[in-house]
Amino acid sequence: MHLTAALFCLSAPLGQAQPETLSSQKPYQVGIEQNVHRQSGAKFRLKRKAGAEFDTTQNSLSSGTQSSSLTGQVNEIAKLKNYRLEVIIDKSMSMRHKDCPDGQSRWQWCLKQAENLGDEIARLRPGGITISTFAGNFEVHKDVTGKDIAAIFAGTNLSLGTRLSLPLRNRIEEYLAKTKTSAKPQEPLLLAVITDGAPAPKIEPYLVSDLLIKTSKRLKNGGEIKLVFLQVGANSNKGRKFLNFLDNQLVANGASFDLVSTVSFEELMQTGLASALSNSLASD
Repeated sequence: MHLTAALFCLSAPLGQAQPETLSSQKPYQVGIEQNVHRQSGAKFRLKRKAGAEFDTTQNSLSSGTQSSSLTGQVNEIAKLKNYRLEVIIDKSMSMRHKDCPDGQSRWQWCLKQAENLGDEIARLRPGGITISTFAGNFEVHKDVTGKDIAAIFAGTNLSLGTRLSLPLRNRIEEYLAKTKTSAKPQEPLLLAVITDGAPAPKIEPYLVSDLLIKTSKRLKNGGEIKLVFLQVGANSNKGRKFLNFLDNQLVANGASFDLVSTVSFEELMQTGLASALSNSLASD
């Protein structure tokens, strides 16, 4: 599968990425040096697919639901109870930037939003949610409620890297494995990814896109897994371009279903995390 080179600026053929080796203890961690495809003296190149150009003309992300009323009322947020909800949060060093409301850093703002979401979900369904944090490595925290989230954030150190493909693959693979072994139908998976920019190093955007394209081909329908990418922080044109690509061009590059919607930082600030997620499901 060849993806457009307009976004990624990479240069030589990509080999097969190896599956992660996960710790048996919780939270799971993947070391920063694991699973990086390396070729001595070689660069990566992705060929351009005709008619699948990356759109750089949009000034904001489109969630596909901007015409909907974003009220955040209880009856709207209640839609989330029908999903297995997981949140994946960027813990890269750029999350220190203080460009969020009331002078908060991106990390501090995400903490408040995650706490609110945890409280909302606790009222809708027992068991809490799963929260993963990622940078050069990732951690997975299961059965999290609002009161647990502050401790998770306080115990997390911001670090280098934005290796989003690692937690995405881990959470998708666990869900798909359960759908195969469970005696009863599984709830659809809703993955909320909160990030402030494009994945890094340079190979990561390819790995994320390739993972989502291949995942779509393993599904019976596009409703089994939904991903909502929510951008946090201002002045991240590179991140905006990458998320627009995921939202608008994965099917053109071979995905069987459109699994992705996106929410701009402007919209996220207006509605909050819980309402933004429920709004992304407005067309269901």
